[in-house]
Order: sequence, then structure tokens, then C-alpha cells
Amino acid sequence: MVFALRVILTYSFRRGNPKIWRYLRAPIMINILDIPKYTDWRGEIRELWVDSGGYQVLLRGIKLDPKEIATKQMNLEPDYAIMPDNPHNPHITLTWYKEYLKADHPERVVPVVHTNWNEDQFKKLMKIIRDFMDHDEIIIGIGGASNLVNHPFNPRNIVRFLETYKLIRKKFECIHVLGVGGYSIIPILALLNVESFDTASWIHDARFGLIRIGERAVSLKANASNDRNTKLTDDEILEVTDIKEDELYAMKKNDLKGFYLRALHNAKNLVKYVDRISSLSRSELLKVIKFKFLREYVIKILNDFE
Repeated sequence: MVFALRVILTYSFRRGNPKIWRYLRAPIMINILDIPKYTDWRGEIRELWVDSGGYQVLLRGIKLDPKEIATKQMNLEPDYAIMPDNPHNPHITLTWYKEYLKADHPERVVPVVHTNWNEDQFKKLMKIIRDFMDHDEIIIGIGGASNLVNHPFNPRNIVRFLETYKLIRKKFECIHVLGVGGYSIIPILALLNVESFDTASWIHDARFGLIRIGERAVSLKANASNDRNTKLTDDEILEVTDIKEDELYAMKKNDLKGFYLRALHNAKNLVKYVDRISSLSRSELLKVIKFKFLREYVIKILNDFE
């Protein structure tokens, strides 16, 4: 099966972010620990993904109850629900998966395999899937990819992600990658026929005074001499985008309106970029990958699965 890569926009209610679903029809992912008491927003979102909050539970030192997570996710009637996982401990994750699947849970759930899993742990997950789930309709998530593509970018870290991809791809076609931050990995995801990925980069970039133009991160900070991101003049930005002059002026301000405008622009740019990347041929995608050894590695994987 051939997929057109999709981006799922990660959203947080707690940080004053713009309700992006009112401006774009992209799928939205929220965290079950982050939702407000009121749910009038639910009917506005066409496709809803709900994360389990497993990582946040670990950070806050809260005990995670898989059955409680399942119930909270069910109440939101999500299109997809991420199963509760422990990024640092595959054994605990597998135990949580069993408890979660024995409870009432959303119809379409996504188990997550992290880049620190080995083949034996994946085989145990396969047994759980055979016992509790419909193999033909399952999406498998890959976790831990975000930690491999942070700045400074080290392309060799992606090999760990690619090895996890190979492990999963032997048994499953439909793969979702969680928490992808940078644009560098997106062409690789498209080449590997990944179904979807989620990211909050559209928000994070905006908070740091950045807008995206294609894959480039452009700084709008007035004093950015030490900034590693691209600097363009106002005329250059206006020439290559559909941003209006008064909007650009507002984007530069360090206030709520400026943040909103940067975030909205970044979300639209991201969706447009993913659509463009998804339309490229294999040879065109390979040209976008900057590092030769990564191109060769990906080609080998593609050949293995043909």
C-alpha cells in the first residue's frame, strides 16, 4: 500500500496557542492530560488523535493507570488513540498495553515502539497484538525519533530510527512517527512510505521568533547576530511568501498577536511543505536528503522491502 505522508498538528490547550483547527483542516493531536474541562471544541476538529500522556506522567512523577487513560480517551471519541507507553522501559510499556487493551478503549489505538526496543521486545508486542487486536487495521507508532533529530543535527542518529523502522516494517505497513521536530527527516519519512507523523514545531518555532519558509527557519528577531537561523530582509520575505507587509510588522512583535501570526503561518507552511514533499518522485526525494550515507542507507531499506 502506498501512503501520501500526512502531518498531524500537535496542540496544547495550556499555553495560549491559537486553535489551529479553525484555520486549517489538518488532523490534530492533543494530550489526554492537557484537555480542559469543557469540550465544546471537540465538534470542531475533523480528525482527532489523543496521546496517552505517558511521557508527561513520568516527568511529573504521577502514577499512570492504563484503564483510566483508556476511559478518558474514550470520552473524547477520538479517531486514533495513542496507547500509554514508558519511553525508558519496554517491559513496563508491554504491561501497560495488556491492562489498557483489557479495558474499554477507543476503537482505533496505536501501540508505540521506541528506538530503544530490541527484537525480543517487539516479538512480545506482536503476541499482545495477536491476542487483543486486529492485525489488518493496526497503525504502529515509532517513539523516540524526536530525540535523534534535535540540534545540533547528527545524521548518524537517524540510523537508530531507521533500524526501528525496519523492525516494524517487516510486519506492518502502516506506521506513524511521534514527535518529529525538524524538517530534515520529513523527506526520509516520505521515501519510507510512512503514513503520518505528528509535530508541535509550528508552535515551538513561533515561540522562538521564527517563521518557516519552505524548510528554512527564518528569524524575525531584531538582534539575531548569534542566531543560527536564516536572516532575510523584509523585502525578501515579502517576495517569497504571501505575508502582507502589515502582517510581517505584527509578526515581529514579541506579543500574543505576533506569536499567533507566526504560529498560523508556520502551520500552513508545514502542511504545504508536506504536501509538496509527498508529491515528489523517489529520485527527487533522494536529492532532497543532504547526506550521502543516509541516501544510501534509505535506498538499501527500500530495496529490501521491494
